[in-house]
Amino acid sequence: MKSRIATVAASLFLASSLAAPALADTLATPLNSNNNQSGIMFDVVVGSQSLVLQSLGVNITGGTYDFKFYTIDGGIGSNQNNAAAWTLRDSFSGVTSAGTDNLTNFDIADFGVTAGSTIGFYFTGTVPYTGIVRYTNGNAVGDIVASNSALSILSGYGKSYPFAENFSPRDFNGAITYAVAGVPEPAIWALMILGFGTIGFAMRRAQARSDVRFDAKIKRIAAHAQA
Repeated sequence: MKSRIATVAASLFLASSLAAPALADTLATPLNSNNNQSGIMFDVVVGSQSLVLQSLGVNITGGTYDFKFYTIDGGIGSNQNNAAAWTLRDSFSGVTSAGTDNLTNFDIADFGVTAGSTIGFYFTGTVPYTGIVRYTNGNAVGDIVASNSALSILSGYGKSYPFAENFSPRDFNGAITYAVAGVPEPAIWALMILGFGTIGFAMRRAQARSDVRFDAKIKRIAAHAQA
């Protein structure tokens, strides 16, 4: 019986470890660029569920370029020019653009963001003062450019490379693809429910057998005492 319970418990552990992100979704901004610079810096606010961020689509001027993608926890704040405060997430070499007002896709290394958090994004080409990354002139830094229940993309800054001059307000032209973090597939839920039920039944059965053996032992002791 113990071996069966151990087997079921191991299966449950495996099922929980297979919990996978839900199907990917994408939040996109309008592609109506009227300005450009080396890069774009903006905040992203996460909704009520933790997410795994998977890829970026960016409005890039026609050509072939190198790019870098940085993030900062808690949002940009006053760190527009403070390179030491940022984390380099990815570098891309020799990327050929899909052309102005089209999305060029960047398959970033997946990373998790927690519910209710704010993350600063800085996506940039690697040549100073060049119109590689296209964006739209905004109204105010922090305005919502695009939003759904999972994410909000805020207006930010056009940037010269690297972490140099700021131009604001500027609205990101692009898209963020994400998935809800750690949601088990339906089949995994079913396996886990079945497993918990099996463990509960096995434990009740083992307890019943233990009670029977204890009662029998008490009766034998009583019979021996009477003899």
